Amino acid sequence: MRHSKTDIRTAYHEAGHCIISLLLNVPVVSVGIEKKTSRNGYPYIQKKGWIHHGRGVTARLENCILILLAGPTAEGMCPCGIGRAGDFYLSSREDMTQVYATVDEVGFTGAARGRYMRQCRSRVETGLRYHWKQVEALANALLIRKRLTGKQAWKIIEEAGIE
Repeated sequence: MRHSKTDIRTAYHEAGHCIISLLLNVPVVSVGIEKKTSRNGYPYIQKKGWIHHGRGVTARLENCILILLAGPTAEGMCPCGIGRAGDFYLSSREDMTQVYATVDEVGFTGAARGRYMRQCRSRVETGLRYHWKQVEALANALLIRKRLTGKQAWKIIEEAGIE
């Protein structure tokens, strides 16, 4: 089955969030690239990725930054050839807006903010490269199934050989 570039990018984006969340021991309840909702009483499919961590789940601010960066980073690394610059500045503005707001919450400004962002991006890129086989397996599962529970995602990741 052929998938649009948008669906592929979204699948890698959400797979990135999910992998880094699980590696940081932040539980994932569900992840998907499509959500069934209704508008005016009619079924409607929303084509936007999402990840749900569940009620009451908290994470350190730095982990939140890493998880938020993971989506744009994985999307930038995906095989459909969009590259990093297009990713960070076009398709993932919402995530990046949240990243910068969270970095501001931590209290970094100016050059320190830039250094911290580079360190966080480097950590995420390293983690995703190391677990790229799992990112691909999860992205492919999302393209096929559209939605996964956290348990299903973890099983796919384990079968792909997480270390």
